[in-house]
Amino acid sequence: MSPNAVDIAGATGGERNDQPPAMSAKRKVAITFAGAILAGTTGAAIYVAVSPDQATKGIASQSGAEVLVANGVSRLPSTTAEDWATYADHVLIATAVSDSPLTNDSSSDGGLGLRTVSLKVDEVLWTSPLAAKSPPNSLSLVAVGFVTKDNGRVIPAAMEGSPRLEPGHTYLAAVSWVDARCSQGDPEEPAHYEPLGEHAMVPFDDGVVGQGEFEGKLRTAGEAILDASRKPFAQQTLGDTVAGGDGEALVAALNNAPVGPRQTFVKPAPCN
Repeated sequence: MSPNAVDIAGATGGERNDQPPAMSAKRKVAITFAGAILAGTTGAAIYVAVSPDQATKGIASQSGAEVLVANGVSRLPSTTAEDWATYADHVLIATAVSDSPLTNDSSSDGGLGLRTVSLKVDEVLWTSPLAAKSPPNSLSLVAVGFVTKDNGRVIPAAMEGSPRLEPGHTYLAAVSWVDARCSQGDPEEPAHYEPLGEHAMVPFDDGVVGQGEFEGKLRTAGEAILDASRKPFAQQTLGDTVAGGDGEALVAALNNAPVGPRQTFVKPAPCN
């Protein structure tokens, strides 16, 4: 299966989550997409079912909007400064400019809608000495969009611990080069830049780390600092440790971080 394909329930690495919905605006779903392996589902197949007008609404600006939150694991390590310094080719300042739905032939209720989000690169903040490719001028990323419930109600979705990626907001993006893949039975996946994983995108509105859209909600720098302070130190991400700072603070953290060996976690599928 292509990294951008939507998997069925109970995918690799999955855990079932059969608990009843929590009485909260933040509830969890589970999916596999864009190279990330997310926790398993309740048993129904997942597919795309979202209309264009739903995909382009800015959820973060809607106070009290319900957001379903998916959790999972990263394509590459993406939590700490060492992870970014080791695996990122570039750290970019990028602004989301548009999004559009990804659709397929599925039309039943209960489906997940994915989006393609286009971002323009405003600045290259940091480049690894190991980077073999020039930084991009733009990014086109697959992101979660909406979940269609059995009753037809459409609810926005986001990745746990990550921005939803909404037009008009700015983010820090730790990206690495992904070679073209030609897996048997799948169409060729062109080479491209992609974020390391679930913690590789950090809100950066107004040049402040942690400020902006996060999990589909607007968050101030003060709220980001408070959220980080509530976590045990061992669970804090780079975005947590630099929350409230500027780009220079993040660059300083990367330059002071140890750089480990780059490991391979996905079996290569070269195109001949």
